[in-house]
Amino acid sequence: DFLRWQKEVIIEIDGHTNNIPIGPGTAYTDNFELSKARAEAIKQFLVDEMGIDAKRITTHGYGPTRPIASNDEQDGRDMNRRVEMVFHTPEENLPYDQELRFQVNMVKKGGAKLSNVMFHEILPSGFTYKPNTASFEGKSIEPISVTETEAIWLLGQWVDEDNRHTFEFAVKPLDHTRIPTISSSKGYLVFDNAMGQSDTTGNLQSNLITHVEETLLRINLQEGNFDLNSAKLRNESFLELNKLGNFMMWQQDFTITIKGFTDNTGSFDYNMRLSRNRAESVKNYLAENFPIDPERIETSFYGPLYPIASNDSPQGRAQNRRVELLVNSDFQQEFIVHVEGSSDSLAYRVNTESAMTDSGMVTRSIELKPGVPEPYRINLALTDYSDVDSVRVSVQLPSNLAILEEAPTIAQGLLTWTFPVGAKPTGFSRE
Repeated sequence: DFLRWQKEVIIEIDGHTNNIPIGPGTAYTDNFELSKARAEAIKQFLVDEMGIDAKRITTHGYGPTRPIASNDEQDGRDMNRRVEMVFHTPEENLPYDQELRFQVNMVKKGGAKLSNVMFHEILPSGFTYKPNTASFEGKSIEPISVTETEAIWLLGQWVDEDNRHTFEFAVKPLDHTRIPTISSSKGYLVFDNAMGQSDTTGNLQSNLITHVEETLLRINLQEGNFDLNSAKLRNESFLELNKLGNFMMWQQDFTITIKGFTDNTGSFDYNMRLSRNRAESVKNYLAENFPIDPERIETSFYGPLYPIASNDSPQGRAQNRRVELLVNSDFQQEFIVHVEGSSDSLAYRVNTESAMTDSGMVTRSIELKPGVPEPYRINLALTDYSDVDSVRVSVQLPSNLAILEEAPTIAQGLLTWTFPVGAKPTGFSRE
């Protein structure tokens, strides 16, 4: 399963023996031939049963030349009779060029002159600035300072009444084998105002441009998720399956492989039928309760084959009675994640452009009749997995128009309403 998911990984299978010579009448002339044959047997299984490309697998037979224990004792000789599997990523595929690329769009409004404008980036934990990746207004620019926690760029003077600037840079992991799963960053501007005083903005919004290549999600339904000797799902399984169903609705490029297994109790034919029926039961639940194309769901069944625990104990047999759901993606998709933050300074205002989670600027051209109010309706569709607590609507009106209701929050020339959203939003409408 690992090799099917990690398609860039190659494997070396090395066979070893102890120093006891091969006896007469065997199929192999010496320990080198025996160790090579054992490695080849594992390769053949991976190719025939798991569909792994044979070109990704190399085998060696080292015989007794690489012992890991003394051959003077039986325990040592047993340890030396082994097959080792070594997984590699080819040098040309090593992820040394991985990066997270940030984009910050900034707008200065008003005629005040800003001098010594500097952009400060508080680097995400586990990352550092990647040299030669920053650009300001399309021109390469390197930081004037880089520490373990911060990078600083000098952006010069902003003189014009309205300045729009785009700044991009990238960070890279400090250790490509230990990339943090959770990290945060923030950026802000420091500048000298018209009176020569230093001023600082709040955290600026930025777009995080990232790249998804492959994702693996495994869900394991144990015996307790099914009625005894039955393929009927119990209520305990619905929570995990519902999470999976919602995930599959969101990620249309993913497919699922459902594998059914049993213990070795009962006949082989009975266990094969039971494992098949349980896998099909899970597929039917997902297809019937979520708008998922059944073609995206593949089922297979193995009965008592491939146990994950010993069948000699009740606990081991319970672990072997299972259904595995493997969610695969073999695609590449670029997307932009919105990193929230405010963008107001004390003396001047530096705005960021609308990001993905904003509705963006909406302008209307309408014909008003004297004494007749003009309604304005906003409709939003929110999915069940949206992490949304509230919706904020800001409106900027011409000076000769007014709102016909109690005054909302007024700040910086904007009329603003904030509406709470329920725990499981499906739609939102306000007029």
